[in-house]
Amino acid sequence: MKIPTLFKNQESVTLFEKATKKEFSSEAGGRSSFFYEWKESSPVEVVFHAKKDSQMECVFLQNLALDAELPAQIKIIADRGSQVKCTIVHQGASKAQITFDSNCAESGSTIHIQALAHTKNSQKHSFIANALHSVPNTQSDLKVWCVAKDDSQTIFNGVI
Repeated sequence: MKIPTLFKNQESVTLFEKATKKEFSSEAGGRSSFFYEWKESSPVEVVFHAKKDSQMECVFLQNLALDAELPAQIKIIADRGSQVKCTIVHQGASKAQITFDSNCAESGSTIHIQALAHTKNSQKHSFIANALHSVPNTQSDLKVWCVAKDDSQTIFNGVI
C-alpha cells in the first residue's frame, strides 16, 4: 500500500497500514448506487467493483471536524462493459488525503470521477489519482475542482 504524501511520519504510516477496508460490488448487468460518508478520522480503504455490464454510481462526502486528519484510499475496478460514476466532496479535516486508484480492467469499461475540494483557514487537502487501463477499448475521465481560501492548500497529483 502506498504511503500518502501528506502523512509521512511513522505514526500515520502505521495507522494507514491498519486501515479499515470496506468493499462494495454491483451485480452483473445490474444498477447500483452507493453513498459513503466519513464519520471518523481513522484511515479507510474503500473498494468498488463494477461487475460485467453493470452501472454503478458512488458518492463520497468528507466533512470531518476541522481538527481531524484523514488518510483514505478509494479503489474502483470496472469489468467488461461496466460504467462507473464517482463523485466526491472533500471539505472537512485539518489534513486529508484521498487516493483514487481506478482500473478499467476489461474491454468496454468506463470510469468517470469528479471531485471537489473546498478548504479554508489552514487546511491541507490532497487528491492523488492513478488511472490504469489494463486493456484496449476502455475510457476514463477525471475532473477535479479545488477552491482554497485563506492560508489553506489543495494538491492534486495524477497519473494515467
